Amino acid sequence: MTRGAIALGLAGGVTKVLGAIQRLLVARWLGAETMGLYELALPLVGAGMNFLGLGVPTGLTFWAPAALARGDGAEALRFRRATERLLAVAALLGGAVLALFASPIARFLGEPSAAPIVRVLALAMAAGVVLGGRRAWFTAIGDLDRVAASNTLEQLVRVVVAIALAWLLLDAPSPRVAAALAWGPAAGAILALAVLRRPRGGAGSPDRTHYARLLDTGIPTWAATTFVGVTAAIDPALILWRLGAAGHGLVAATALLGELLGMAMPLATAALVLYGAIAATLLPAVSAAKAEGRADRVRAHITQAYLWAAAVSLPSAAALSLLAHPLCTLLYHDAAAGTPLVVAAWVAVPLGFSTIAAAAMTGAGTPQAQLPPLLAGTCVRIGLIVALTVPLGTTGVAWAAVAGWLVTAAGNVAAVARRTGAIPDLKALLAGPVVAAAVLAVVARWVQHIVMAHGASSSLATAAALVAGLLVAGIWLLPRLRETRIGG
Repeated sequence: MTRGAIALGLAGGVTKVLGAIQRLLVARWLGAETMGLYELALPLVGAGMNFLGLGVPTGLTFWAPAALARGDGAEALRFRRATERLLAVAALLGGAVLALFASPIARFLGEPSAAPIVRVLALAMAAGVVLGGRRAWFTAIGDLDRVAASNTLEQLVRVVVAIALAWLLLDAPSPRVAAALAWGPAAGAILALAVLRRPRGGAGSPDRTHYARLLDTGIPTWAATTFVGVTAAIDPALILWRLGAAGHGLVAATALLGELLGMAMPLATAALVLYGAIAATLLPAVSAAKAEGRADRVRAHITQAYLWAAAVSLPSAAALSLLAHPLCTLLYHDAAAGTPLVVAAWVAVPLGFSTIAAAAMTGAGTPQAQLPPLLAGTCVRIGLIVALTVPLGTTGVAWAAVAGWLVTAAGNVAAVARRTGAIPDLKALLAGPVVAAAVLAVVARWVQHIVMAHGASSSLATAAALVAGLLVAGIWLLPRLRETRIGG
């Protein structure tokens, strides 16, 4: 199972790199207007997939492993078939509504010419909903290598199609080019479905109980994800308001917001790719162990996942915080974005533990337990944004994010401990990752100093320091995790 988590993490890293290449090339070729039209409509795909899915794929990754652990493969197949039917109906209805109402939706977005883009993205959304169910099934049966392959193929096709169409339509009007770019996500999702071909065979039709169980387990997770999305959509307006209260004009406040949300926070939360891979491995493992009545294995799986989360988050947070300003100069040619990143980098730690604990609660059959901590953390974050943005600027917003996720993580970990008995030993949990973070800091600073002393540029010194620090920290830490297996 650990191999599967690593495969998913590597696939996530590859998709991030491919996505960055696509954005860079397409933006340079087509300009801001075309990219603006495309980016305006693109969030509809992710939001629509989450809304239409109703958490059903999460329910499948809980119930199917539990049935397989009892040796009831036929029951697992019934849950698979119920998932397919629910998501097929949702995809058909959702895609049709988005396509039919493309024009009013485009007007609502403030750009009527985006209607053709919305129509193409309706296909991408529908395919993505079905794809989510397929990935959930292969995750449930432990075939994470195939899930990783589908993730990589989807992004690769998406990038190739977008770059090819951008090259062919360089002189076309912006709305037409943006609509053509939307075929990238659609083609990627459709071909990824080919990798995750629907398994043959069945064991009868599911009954109402199967549908009810999938929804009962999935909806709390769906509600949590939707809540995070809604509050994230509110944050930019709230931050702009507080920056204005601090005396910044609209242009200056918008620039600060871009440095925070468009540059610093994506780096700070980049480790979510790895957390998601660990969580995807943990959920079915906990579900199967619970079905077998092995409470000791449930606790062992969760504790091991916590250790991996700490091993990923602490060194990466230390690297980002230590090299924040030169790293932002290297990537964005904007050193000022490093100011909030110095603090925001540490959001990776509570975010990792919160993600793992939420997966553990879902695997243990209590996904609703993650909602109160999430609500509490969100209230703390919003309150601190209001209180700290005026005196501290975007650094205050970064502190608010760290504090909010710390409250959520603490609540989630406590909820997991109450329900499963998995109480982390903080000394044993953090000793190795903390030392790895310290080793990384020392090595990174030393390499940066040595490289710059030989006349190299700041960018080269930053890249060398980051690679050397992560490499040495990994060499020190990985042997100590060798015997730690998630779901093993």
